[in-house]
Amino acid sequence: MRHGWHTLYHMSEYIRLRKKNPAGHWPNTSCNQRIEDWSNLQLFPVRLKNFTAGQRIKDIQHEADIAKLKALYECGGLVLDFDVYILNGTLLRHKLATSSCLSYHEDPGEYNDRLNAGFLGCLEPKAEFPKRVLDVYGRDYRPKEWACNSGEQPFRIMHEYPHTVTLDDWICNEPEWIRRHMDLYAND
Repeated sequence: MRHGWHTLYHMSEYIRLRKKNPAGHWPNTSCNQRIEDWSNLQLFPVRLKNFTAGQRIKDIQHEADIAKLKALYECGGLVLDFDVYILNGTLLRHKLATSSCLSYHEDPGEYNDRLNAGFLGCLEPKAEFPKRVLDVYGRDYRPKEWACNSGEQPFRIMHEYPHTVTLDDWICNEPEWIRRHMDLYAND
C-alpha cells in the first residue's frame, strides 16, 4: 500500500458515487461540480511564517498545519487537508456537538501514537487543544521529524489533557471498510 490511508478517502468517494474503475489518487481538479453551495466555507489568506521556535519551517505542509491550527483556534469549526472529504456530515455534526474538539489517528492500527493533522474539528473558538498544539510548535518545532509536531505531539497533548479533544477513528476512517476493500490497493 504505497500511498497509505490518504487514498482511502478518494476511493470511498468514488465507490459511493458508483464510478467504475476508480483511480488510485484524486485528480487535482476543482470540486465545484460536486459542491453546489460554498456559502459556509470561510477562506483565510495566510502569510507564510517561515520560522517558529527559532527553526526554519522546512515543509509547506507544516506551514499549512500551523495556519489551520490558528484558524481553528480563532474561529472554531473544521480544518481539513485537501485530500479529506466529508461525504455525510450527520455523524460528524452529532459527535462534534458533544466534544470540545474531535480528531482521529493518523493511520488506525499502524500508527497509534499520532493524531491525523488532516482533520481537526473544534466546536467553539478559543478551544484549548489547538492552542496547546500551537504552543508546542512555538517552543519545540522539529523540522526534520515529519510527524512529530503534526501528529506525535498532539497525541501526547491528548493524553496529558484528555478533556481537550476526543479521539474517534470512525469519523474519517472506517476500519471495517478498510479491511473489506484492501484489494483496491493491491496494485498501487
